[in-house]
Amino acid sequence: MGTAGLNYRYSQTDHPANGWSDAVLPLRDWLADRYPGRFNFVLANRYLDGQDSMGWHSDDEAELHGDVVSVSLGATRRFLLDAPDGRCALELGHGDVIQIPRAWRHALPKTRTRVGMRINLTFRELLGS
Repeated sequence: MGTAGLNYRYSQTDHPANGWSDAVLPLRDWLADRYPGRFNFVLANRYLDGQDSMGWHSDDEAELHGDVVSVSLGATRRFLLDAPDGRCALELGHGDVIQIPRAWRHALPKTRTRVGMRINLTFRELLGS
């Protein structure tokens, strides 16, 4: 979701924004007071269990400006970062917020550990708005 009229295309799929949910606006505004950038789009990813994952990637598409800010909701999961000074792992739990530099690769690996559902919201600024 995000500012109506914006479209974020990745993995050959369009993700058009049709406005903001009243439930998400306060979180967006709270983040905007604490992190640089003007968040006009958010992606929501749902991971049902430890077998749902996201491979290594960077949020560095040409239409993105600045870093993304990620909010974790639900089950704690291991999150991997490939930073310039080395790789690290973080355990991100409910309510954790992390700013991810656009060039840093990151991943959410599968786990055999029994875990519940996790929702990840990644706030970003799309150019062209």
